[in-house]
Amino acid sequence: MERGDSSRLFSVVVPVYNAGRTIVRCLASILSNACSYEIVLIDDGSTDDSFAICQQYAAQYPEIVLACHQENGGAASARNRGVALAHGQYIVFVDADDALYSGSLDAAAKVLKDCSPELLFVDGINCHRDGTEKSHFSCGSESKLGTEVLSHVEACERYTQFSKMPATPCDKIISRDLALRVPFESGHYYEDLDWCFRLLFSARTCTYRPIRHYRYIENPRSVTHCAIDQKRVDDYLRFFELWIDKMYDGSPESKVVARFLPYEYMIFLGTMARNRGARYVPKEDIRTCFQKLDKKGIWLGRKEKLVRMVSRLLGPHAAIRIMVCGYAIGVL
Repeated sequence: MERGDSSRLFSVVVPVYNAGRTIVRCLASILSNACSYEIVLIDDGSTDDSFAICQQYAAQYPEIVLACHQENGGAASARNRGVALAHGQYIVFVDADDALYSGSLDAAAKVLKDCSPELLFVDGINCHRDGTEKSHFSCGSESKLGTEVLSHVEACERYTQFSKMPATPCDKIISRDLALRVPFESGHYYEDLDWCFRLLFSARTCTYRPIRHYRYIENPRSVTHCAIDQKRVDDYLRFFELWIDKMYDGSPESKVVARFLPYEYMIFLGTMARNRGARYVPKEDIRTCFQKLDKKGIWLGRKEKLVRMVSRLLGPHAAIRIMVCGYAIGVL
């Protein structure tokens, strides 16, 4: 079977940027599978030896590995290019500093032989840098999503039961048709947030299986650990502006947005608090977001209600300053 054969089940798309220290581990985990797959490596303008390593694997496994290079455009751009070059029936996204559990694609292949959902939720595990497991991050557990194949409307009802927004590509296996319909938006931070909403609402069918699939390995150099700057703040606020009105349009999707947007706003405020980013956020912008989110009192959980109360009494920036103290003493 040649690389690019359309009968392959999976295309594993790996955006690569200065991952010379981790890419071998990542590729070894993918190659542990015996099912039908190809690996599409998109080097995103690396300045280390990442692309040379990718080329070595493409030469060693020419039937299944494709290595491409592009000017630096970010993970979203690299993922989109990988999807465009993919031939598999399903897309699996893996970051070059993470890894798959051994045989996870083989387990998923057995599921997909029995049913053909557009979106398959699987399990992911947060791991320390030494590889030891830390916490579970899948949102599709059986008690909430179930193992039956759900329609779009049925899935929206189940999504509202999730404890947090599943805003990552890592715990999802996506049909290529769906991935092509829902590309990542390049040029913005936190693009996974917007992409996740669009993906959930575009999938015609979905299901979940308790497959230990993804190893998210802690990386202090990742985007999520970067210092806050004006661009990151602007992009976060832009995400809220894109979706905040959807909370009130009465559609099945509106309940999902109403469930997760306040949660994500808490994450935003917490990020500002931990990284001293409040100075980049105009007070009127925070106040406007609070007012819109609070229009129907859709704030869930003790912490969210406490932050809402403080922001009403003292103002949003005061809430952020108090959250700084909360994180410092470990109560948030």
